[in-house]
Formats: sequence, structure tokens, C-alpha cells
Amino acid sequence: MKLKVLCVIAMIATAAFARQQSAPVKTETAPVKTVEVTSNVAEAEVGQQLKLTAVAKDESGKTLDVKPAVWFAAPFDVVSAEGEAQVGAVVAGKVGSIRIKIKPAPVTSIDLPSKNQVVVGVAMRPNATARTAMGNPRADVAISWSSDNPSIASVDAAGMVIGLKPGKANITAFCERASAKMVVEVAANPVKSLSVEPRSANARTGDVVRFSTSATDVAGKAVNSCEVFWAVGGDGAMIERDGAFVAERPGAYVVSASVGDRQALASVIVTPRNAERELEVVGRALIKDFQSADSGSSAISLMCRLYPTSCWFMMFRIRLTLS
Repeated sequence: MKLKVLCVIAMIATAAFARQQSAPVKTETAPVKTVEVTSNVAEAEVGQQLKLTAVAKDESGKTLDVKPAVWFAAPFDVVSAEGEAQVGAVVAGKVGSIRIKIKPAPVTSIDLPSKNQVVVGVAMRPNATARTAMGNPRADVAISWSSDNPSIASVDAAGMVIGLKPGKANITAFCERASAKMVVEVAANPVKSLSVEPRSANARTGDVVRFSTSATDVAGKAVNSCEVFWAVGGDGAMIERDGAFVAERPGAYVVSASVGDRQALASVIVTPRNAERELEVVGRALIKDFQSADSGSSAISLMCRLYPTSCWFMMFRIRLTLS
């Protein structure tokens, strides 16, 4: 990286010197020996403007009235991010530079929904984004959380909010200088009873089993507007938000559906999808003599090279029986 920076600076200096040499010279000046670059700050935040000064001096240390041909900053990707940048100027082909430490801009605001609604027993994690004064997101900072009424809605260090009983609570997010508040309204769970169909199922690896739920309220009436959260226990299987289950590994799995603090379970027994293969050698031939596969049969003809350095191939007929 250091060599790359030096190469870039050398290229800039060469181009700037050529441009200065081609410009008309009004007065004779002593040759530039050194270039001193100074800054008003030693550290800068991303997006902050700096005031730089370049002074050219001759061999005796006398200041020369020669303006910089070009200013530069390298490496260029670090100037807009956290790190250390080398900034400087080129005067009469001479390069002067200093190092400036670049630090991220502070967080001044947090994007957070102003309000949210959950039912008792439901957990949700709101999207919170910390931003600088210029609106740039800061993903490298930690956001802390608090609830002013944890008996209604609690929140953990990761921002997971859980509705505990009907009521309202203010959830506040903090990050550096910024904070944001979200009002959470917790409603009673309308679902009294929840069931899953089918209660148990048998499948093979790769099969899709579709589960559905039936929810009723305290009066026994169907509740159709509730959001169901699906989960599956065990590695090697997954379930989609619409209740579609599929496993890539055989085994016994437990599927759970929940609406707030109401939960129902189902089980799935998954067996391997076996494939029986019958291998039959039907002949040997040169590759130039091989024309085409036997398209009139249900068998699959393949060519397999017998020796990597020869032109001989063996033809196999493989009969596949999927179960």
C-alpha cells in the first residue's frame, strides 16, 4: 500500500511539474528545494473540511513565492473512511505532504419507527439506523436500548422488544450523542386456541409439506387476521413464512406455530430419498466409432474414460430407479 501511494504521488508530481514548466515564467526565482505543508488540525472527521497551507523554500531556507500546481490526498479510498491519509501539494516538481488521522463522524440521529403495535407474547426487533450529520449511516457503532415501562414491553441489549401485557411503553434507542423514541402499543392476544394441520406427517428428503393453522377466540369464532410465526427444531430442515416445510436431511423434526403467547406443535418424520442404480457394461469402442446414445430405450448411456492417456472409452448403461 505504501509503495502504491508513493507511485501515485510521483505521477502527480511529474504531471504537475510538466504543467508548471509549460506555463510562461514572469520572473526568475531560485529553484524550490523543499515544500512544507501544514494543516489547521491533526485529526479530521469524515466530511470535515481542512485548511492546508503549502510553503516552498529554496536551498537556504528562504520562502519562495511559488504557488502549488496541484493538491492531492492518498490513498484515495481512506480519505472518505476511517484511517490515515497523506495529503500534500506539488510545487515546481517538489512534493510536500503531511499525515492526517481520519476518524468517523459522530452519530447525530437515529432512524427508528415512531410507533409499533404487538400483541401479548409477540417479539419484534425494530430497524434502527445510526446516522451522521450528513446523513451517512454508521454500521460500526453500538445502539443501546431502554423501556420506560418494562412490565408492558421489555427490550434487551439487541433491541428485541417483547409485549408482556396490554398497555403502552416508550422504547428508546441511544447511540453516542443521539437518541430516538418509539411508542409500543401492546394489545391482548385475540387468539384463545391454536392448532396445526397436519399434526404429524411423513416425508422424504426434498419433499415439501405444507402446514396450516386454525385459530379461534374466546367465543370459539375463527380469527383470520393474526400473523403466524413458524419455526422448526433440528438441523437440516427449514420452514417458510407460509408454512411450507422441507428437509434436506433425514430425521425427526418438530414444527411450531405461534401467535403471541399461543403455540401449537406438529411433527415430521423424514426418510432418505433412495436411488437404486444398476450398472451394466455394454461394450468398448473408440471415440470416433461412438455415434449416439440409444435414444429408443429408457436407459441412460454414458461414456466414461477408461485411461486418461488413451482414446479408448467404455460405454455404460445405467438404469435409474427412483423411489
